[in-house]
Amino acid sequence: MSINSAFTNIYGYTLTEVKGKSLKFLHSGVQDTSFYKDLWNQLIEHGIWKGKFVNKTKNGELIPLWSTIKKITNSKGDVLNYTAVQTDLREIETSQAKADYLAYHDALTGLSNRVNFEEYLQHALIISKRNKDILAVLFIDLDRFKVINDTLGHDIGDEVLKTVASRLKTTLRESDFISRWGGDEFVIILENLTLASDAAIVAQNIIKNLEEPIHVNEHSLITTASIGIAVYPQNGEDSQTLIKHADSAMYLAKESGKNNFRYYTQELSRNIQHRLDIDMALRNALQNNELFMVFQPQYRLKTKTIHSVEALVRWKNPKLGNVAPDKFIPVAEENGTIIPLGYFVFEESCKAFKQMKEANIHIHYIAINVSSLQFKEANLLETFLAIAARHNVQPHEIEIEITERFIMEHTVANLNILQNFRNYGFKISIDDFGTGYSSMSYLKQLPTDTIKIDKSFVDDIANGSSDNVIIEAIIALSKTLEYMIVAEGIETQDQEEFLAEANCDFGQGYLFSRPVTCKEIIERFSEKIL
Repeated sequence: MSINSAFTNIYGYTLTEVKGKSLKFLHSGVQDTSFYKDLWNQLIEHGIWKGKFVNKTKNGELIPLWSTIKKITNSKGDVLNYTAVQTDLREIETSQAKADYLAYHDALTGLSNRVNFEEYLQHALIISKRNKDILAVLFIDLDRFKVINDTLGHDIGDEVLKTVASRLKTTLRESDFISRWGGDEFVIILENLTLASDAAIVAQNIIKNLEEPIHVNEHSLITTASIGIAVYPQNGEDSQTLIKHADSAMYLAKESGKNNFRYYTQELSRNIQHRLDIDMALRNALQNNELFMVFQPQYRLKTKTIHSVEALVRWKNPKLGNVAPDKFIPVAEENGTIIPLGYFVFEESCKAFKQMKEANIHIHYIAINVSSLQFKEANLLETFLAIAARHNVQPHEIEIEITERFIMEHTVANLNILQNFRNYGFKISIDDFGTGYSSMSYLKQLPTDTIKIDKSFVDDIANGSSDNVIIEAIIALSKTLEYMIVAEGIETQDQEEFLAEANCDFGQGYLFSRPVTCKEIIERFSEKIL
């Protein structure tokens, strides 16, 4: 018998060690005697054998091999010897095992992936149906993860995702199935539940667990979770329906303030369909001239005279009817139509303000809401300046309204953007103040001119609510910082009197005027002079 260097590399034996020996010393015991009997029968009959088997090396390691054995004969047909060509399959099988693993697992967190999840859920539903068990699907989306990813980078974001995955696993039972759905989304299957409400206990535990800070390098990060729950069989009897309904419930949890959970309901399904209808119709609303502007006066509380107007966009669709701004603005921000919509609002507002001035209405400025997404436009300031100039409106006659949340979420970068607007003369107003982070300590750092007190505070004035103290505190602090104050949603005389006595500058609400068209503003206020 002769061997080559490849044989020595695979098995560890030298020629001296194997010379004169039967190849049985390579047998691993994995194949039985019938395997070798069939091998020899095929060799004798056909002169060749191909196949996979496992041999044992000198150090006792078992290795998978692909072997081709041929019978060598002379011209008379006498057998001279046999040759064997063997391929070590260890590396190939390891690569295949890795490929099989990655096909069903998320490379970053090691959790099951979407494919694995969907296959498992189908199997779990068969068992639940047979046993008449309750099963729940939890759809989890991390809150504010995008801010972490965009601000600190994907490396930090990846570490956060790995920590979240680890915490989720420790929160669940071993029998629960967890998957990374993609991005910052995770999906969980809870089987053998006694009650549908049992899923809420798990959701609460997850929320509590994720509230703890995540430490990555020098950063201490908090990313909470919004969770949607769909239950079999009440909310669906197939995998796709349950996943879709859990996803819908998750969005409801986000809209309800985030860091909480919601169950799927039929009403939610109708709301989701309505939202989809809005999404589709909104994409063509501008081209179809369905959007228009109305304007609500802001007035001096002490003199009851108009001071400025806020521009408000409205939408009337042939099929959907009048769609409220709080329904279509969030959709516009999701599908990207907020950008052309924002430019439309600014253009129409400047056009209307020019008409009001020409009609001899002595108003100081027009307040225009600008979405936080609009500020991501590279040339936003230059575009706004060009639109204003086209309608002969000066920057100091325009107040840009932004939300309190926008200030807090985007920190230094957007504060600089707002300061650039102010440098060109634009006024800056914080809308809905008190409904976001409600921190007064940062007021002195803001490049702003006006604070707008949210309607939710004004609503409870007559009831002697503790919100009254908050209103007085906001007004007092804003006065110290020389900001103007506008109270929104004034609907009663009592509200108006309280705000005037608290030294609030301006009011806005149905008591003075509902939002009306530019033509109605001109008809009602052209004779009123400050």
